Amino acid sequence: MGTKIKDRFLVELYDYPLGDKKEDRIGKVISCKTFSEEDLIQLAVARGTDIGASAMRATLEIISELAIEQITKGAIVHLGLAQFHVNVHGVFQGDAAKWDKEKHGLHVQANPIVKLKKAVESCEVEVRGMAPVQAGINSVTDLSSGQMNTVLTPGGGIHVLGSKIKIDGDSEVLGLYLLHQETKVETFVPKRSLALNSPSKLFFVAPADLKIGLYNLSVTTQFTSQGRFRKQARRYVFNGNLEVK
Repeated sequence: MGTKIKDRFLVELYDYPLGDKKEDRIGKVISCKTFSEEDLIQLAVARGTDIGASAMRATLEIISELAIEQITKGAIVHLGLAQFHVNVHGVFQGDAAKWDKEKHGLHVQANPIVKLKKAVESCEVEVRGMAPVQAGINSVTDLSSGQMNTVLTPGGGIHVLGSKIKIDGDSEVLGLYLLHQETKVETFVPKRSLALNSPSKLFFVAPADLKIGLYNLSVTTQFTSQGRFRKQARRYVFNGNLEVK
C-alpha cells in the first residue's frame, strides 16, 4: 500500500515593521480557491454519492434553520466543522445594570472541531519566501489589545501595514473606510485624520462611535510609486474581518 501524500499549505512572507527585530516577518497562507456550499455539493456529486444534489441542499437548509433556532434560544450547537455559541460583549456598570444596545452586544462564536484542527495541523507547510511586492493591505494591528488581524477598539490606535497604500491624490473619495458587514454603514476616515501616512504604513485612531459587529477595512488612493497620481482612485480591501466588541 502506497504512502498517502500529505496536504500542504503554501506560505508567503511579508515585512513586519512592528517586530522587535529588523528581520521579523509575518506569514500568510496562499488561498488557492474559494468553495461555496454549492461548490461542495457539486464536488460530492462528482465523486459519487447516493444522495442527490437537491436532497443535500434541502437537508443542509433544514439543519441550518434548526441550528439557528436553537442557538437563538441559548443552546451550544455542534454543526459540521464547528461548535457555535453566543457571547456577550461590552462592560456593565454595577450589579443591577441593564442591557444597553449602544454599549452591549451579542456575538456568535464559532470554534473548529478537534477533527478539523488535527487535519490542519497534520498538513505540511512550504514557505516560499518573500511575497511579490504588490499594492495591498497585509496586516491590521489593534494597539489597545495587541491583536493582529482580528479586532478594532473604538478610540484606540490602529496600525495598517502594506505596500503602496499611502493615501494620496486629488479625489474627494480618498481615505480609509470601515464597512459594517451587517448594516452596510460605511465609516469614512479622511486623509487628514491619519497620524501616519506612508507607502507601507498607516496609523489612525478608530472612531469612538463604531458600533459592535464585524467590519471590512479598505483604503482608497491614487498613489503610485512613480511619483504621479492614478487617473482613477483604487480601493484596496483587507482580506479579513475585524471585530468591534
